[in-house]
Amino acid sequence: ARFVDWARTSWQLERRSVLIRPSIGSARTPVQSVGHNHNGINVIGYLAFDSSLGDVGRRIVASLDAAHVPVAALEHHRTGSPRSPHPPVTTVAAHHHTNLVVVNADQFHFFVADHGDTLLRGRRTIAYWFWELEHVPAHMRDAIAHVDEIWAGTRFVADAFAAVTDTPVRCVPIPVTEPRPSGATRAELGMPEGRFTFVVTFDHFSVAERKNPWGAVEAYRRAFPEPTPDGPVLVVKTINGDRRWQSHERLLLAAAGRPDIVVLDAHLDRADQMAVLANADCLVSLHRSEGLGLHCAEAMWLGKPVVATRYSGNLDFMDDDCSVLIDATLVPVS
Repeated sequence: ARFVDWARTSWQLERRSVLIRPSIGSARTPVQSVGHNHNGINVIGYLAFDSSLGDVGRRIVASLDAAHVPVAALEHHRTGSPRSPHPPVTTVAAHHHTNLVVVNADQFHFFVADHGDTLLRGRRTIAYWFWELEHVPAHMRDAIAHVDEIWAGTRFVADAFAAVTDTPVRCVPIPVTEPRPSGATRAELGMPEGRFTFVVTFDHFSVAERKNPWGAVEAYRRAFPEPTPDGPVLVVKTINGDRRWQSHERLLLAAAGRPDIVVLDAHLDRADQMAVLANADCLVSLHRSEGLGLHCAEAMWLGKPVVATRYSGNLDFMDDDCSVLIDATLVPVS
């Protein structure tokens, strides 16, 4: 069983298994068009999955509910992320005239293939997109033809799309609600006790090269050449290391020989993930680019110092007065 699971999760293209295998489980009920109510909105995304975009979709649904806007929350299933332990209530009935689709431009062709006939025809469609580069590549621009408007979570992302289209682009920040950590202790979370703790946190599905944990490990090694019993520690908290084992092995090698660098790969519920930030003394994000950098915002809300790269979406809420920003040199991305 472990070998089958390894084969299924490791041999992937576009985050989907390239192995031919029989389908298991019952077939999903397709989304159905049941009305064109102009007073509400259909929100479509990875709502039941433990991923950053799934979290964004859930925040949007929660905000609309709080504003008493009628919402039809519809699931999009094309993701390699595991299901959330606490998925929201969803439906398969699209009641409203307007769609808000939280599926990024590079994956939008899957959405069109799955739901185009049902959701795109005769409706107004707004795409909520993230992107981490200043330039939107040609293969992603094709998705713009399917939408009437683009919303972006930061000015960085909005500027990137506005530069390549006449379609309306609006900066619509996502709500950052007050983090509510669980009562989990450092020991319960696998974090060393009684030591000043730097924390790096990321999802391997979000592209480790972009998150750049190796840069944080190297910076820590430079700052603290030798571990000491009462000195600081660096905790690198990851998820999906088993699904992206090549980059995770590289991370483990970078930390090898240093007992004060702890790598933790585990899926935690949101409260425990916030507890990791609450138990940290400082969050470090030496990213190469962030569409938003939600973990930085949440750590700051919890009163933690944040060291981050002076570039991309995080600059919407980070400056030299509230954080420690690290200068960087821009280089081409191949």
